[in-house]
Amino acid sequence: MPDSWWDESPIIQHERAVGEAKVLREMVVDVVRLRFPALTELVKKKVTWVDKPEVLKKLHEQAVLAPDEASIRQLLDPTTS
Repeated sequence: MPDSWWDESPIIQHERAVGEAKVLREMVVDVVRLRFPALTELVKKKVTWVDKPEVLKKLHEQAVLAPDEASIRQLLDPTTS
């Protein structure tokens, strides 16, 4: 039980979220790079600003399931339609 205070610490929770976000950003970039290489730089720029793991998880899922490059473009920059 002595570790529970450590696990519940706001600082530790924040650091874990930061680490998780970093890994998820890399995963999103890797999926897009492998599936749609032309969009690699765009995805790198866009995910830099996302810091919520749940948003990055959803983005990763969508990148995996995207049927084509246009879908990824729309996902990354919804104002370009």
